[in-house]
Amino acid sequence: MRVAVLGAGLAGSCVALELADAGFDVQLFDRAEQPLSRASASNEGKIHLGLVYANDPSGRTAQTMAMGAACFEPLLGRWLEPGSLDAATSEPFIYAVPTDSLLSADGIRQHFIRVSRLWDACTQADTGAYLRTIERPFWTELKVRSSGDLFDARKISHAFSTQERAVDPTRICAALRARLEAQPGLSLRCQTEITAVNKEPRGGFRVAFGHGETAASEKFDIVVNALWEQRLAIDQIVDPSTAARPVVHRYKCGIRCDDPGVVRGMPTVTFMLGSYGDTVAYPEAAYASWYPTGLLCQEFSVKPSRAEIHLSAGDEQRLIVDTLAGLRQFMPGAAEVLQPAAGHWRTVGGYITAWGRTGIDDAASELHGRHAIGVHSTGDYHSIDTGKFTTAPMFAAETCARIRQRRSQFA
Repeated sequence: MRVAVLGAGLAGSCVALELADAGFDVQLFDRAEQPLSRASASNEGKIHLGLVYANDPSGRTAQTMAMGAACFEPLLGRWLEPGSLDAATSEPFIYAVPTDSLLSADGIRQHFIRVSRLWDACTQADTGAYLRTIERPFWTELKVRSSGDLFDARKISHAFSTQERAVDPTRICAALRARLEAQPGLSLRCQTEITAVNKEPRGGFRVAFGHGETAASEKFDIVVNALWEQRLAIDQIVDPSTAARPVVHRYKCGIRCDDPGVVRGMPTVTFMLGSYGDTVAYPEAAYASWYPTGLLCQEFSVKPSRAEIHLSAGDEQRLIVDTLAGLRQFMPGAAEVLQPAAGHWRTVGGYITAWGRTGIDDAASELHGRHAIGVHSTGDYHSIDTGKFTTAPMFAAETCARIRQRRSQFA
């Protein structure tokens, strides 16, 4: 069976590896020069336990994230050398609540209690399924003082230490990239942009694509659409009746530093809830983002008008300076490492696609939830709404299970 996997991000790459390992002839398409080089490699790598989604009153997002987190290491670890994930895992996150947060500290506290119970139910008390063994208590509240501490008490009202962690996405994607290149039965089709997918009258699909100045098409028995910001546009070609829910594409940039001195001094913090940012210290790198600075584009459409955003050297330097300045105002205790001159910082970023009609500053925005995601199948066409880095391996495994089940029915 010939399978076209569209998009070589984390979800598409996991699908391609598993199907090739099962004996399918897999062609993995991506418009970049190499797989796993865009959004999957350019985020903070947080393996969500659901803590940040305190503004989803249904609790479904937290449940979805907990399920993804519980199987992230077992699924992804199949394709990595032993110890790879452990060597790329950050310290636990501190959650800090600014005084103008969209949600009160008491609301966040109550949400953390619910998440702790959800995680216990999800893993049935087997806490070893996460990146590191989750210790008890699941979270604790910290004191925020006016001086001599990490946070500025005039701007941060509360802080909580948690058991949530991140993995270094750049390091993980590099390891997976090597596995893709060595996998029998899998062909990488990079620098190739998908333009259309159409059903064939006698079954299967014709996938149209462009490679440089050349336009071509090929027939496939099965198609997995794991594209990111272009996914919905291709879905609508396959099935014009696909519901056009409001969708937002945000091009968001963070910054990364591989200087050991910065890594040692960088705290691992998420500010919630609203237009703030994150800092992460991995074993060998650091990441930082400041939403008001890093949000370069926000569009509400089936697909964004631009494929990529390119920054000039001057714009890139301003983004670095402004990101670190935004974080310093909340974390004066980390001011020494939150300086442009503290290490060699560079920008990393890409599109984030999600359901919604308003931005993150709106407390009622759908961006505060990620439960309406997953795999959508029509016969041998499967579309993956990955949602978050955390849930990509889980949805990839579900897609492969659907393909194998359908094939067994026709065997």
